[in-house]
Amino acid sequence: MNELEFEDQFYREHLPRLLRSALFRRVDERKCAFIAGRLACAGPSILSIGCGDARKETLLARHASRIVGVDICGRAVQLASDRVRCAGLSNVRVFRGDALKERFEPGTFDAVLAIGLLHHLTQRESEAIVRRSFTWLRSGGVMVTNDPQRFRLVGLFRGLYAEACREMKSATEHDLDVGATCALFKAAGFERVVCRYTDFFLDPFAWLYPGFPSAFIPGLVALDSLLLGLPGLRRLASHFSVVAVKPGADGR
Repeated sequence: MNELEFEDQFYREHLPRLLRSALFRRVDERKCAFIAGRLACAGPSILSIGCGDARKETLLARHASRIVGVDICGRAVQLASDRVRCAGLSNVRVFRGDALKERFEPGTFDAVLAIGLLHHLTQRESEAIVRRSFTWLRSGGVMVTNDPQRFRLVGLFRGLYAEACREMKSATEHDLDVGATCALFKAAGFERVVCRYTDFFLDPFAWLYPGFPSAFIPGLVALDSLLLGLPGLRRLASHFSVVAVKPGADGR
């Protein structure tokens, strides 16, 4: 099946089970706390590319004056619209579209998010998304991504969860090289391009074991944070974020 068919199946068959998971929700909250701490200004205007069902956008809404979410999957956008409406959020708007084709006005947003997006794209598409995001950002604006990295330690155990991967990952998904990903941002004109490792094993663990007992989640989170804090080991983390800033009018 192609990417759109896979996404449609995921939101129909797999997401409902994951949403019942306390661990899965905790991972979303942790990721949003990281994003909120990297926003360039108070009450920013945010564009979220590949917003999916808008779980993160609804969590981030209290930090933003406006959030625009775009996703290519119709089922995801329907779920996102329902979620935003049920939450009573007036500052979040989600629509179906292809960010590679959309024409947002230059300098419109204070932040662009591409959370879990780049590892679904080809190299050429990733380059285009980063370049277009640079244009859509205001001077001093920030772009934040989050994706799995190629040299993650959990990849050594992939054989133990190969069946789950076939169900939960599309054929186009691929782990990213940290250095090559950062180079995309530098080539597009971003400055202060910084890599931050965001989880050691917690994200894939939540996808694979959503029924993990709630009572043990704090300990699991603490262990993950401990491993992330070890300088040599953190380079083998599961996911990483790129945080990149568009130069200001004065070039800084």
